[in-house]
Amino acid sequence: MEEYVREQSAKGVKLNYIDSYSKLLSADGMPRPEILRKDGLHLNADGYVLWRSVLKPDILELWAKDKN
Repeated sequence: MEEYVREQSAKGVKLNYIDSYSKLLSADGMPRPEILRKDGLHLNADGYVLWRSVLKPDILELWAKDKN
């Protein structure tokens, strides 16, 4: 997906890629259990706090650039 977005962006298509996935993984590349609900699939409250902290700065930066 990242490669596709970069290729399209290079062609002038207005797309951006934010890597949030890797930030939710442990050093061994597995999902971090402490940020998941008991089902091991969905984020818990801590997971959403982390996810928001990863996404928000990039989204705000993109928004600011788009306003200009």
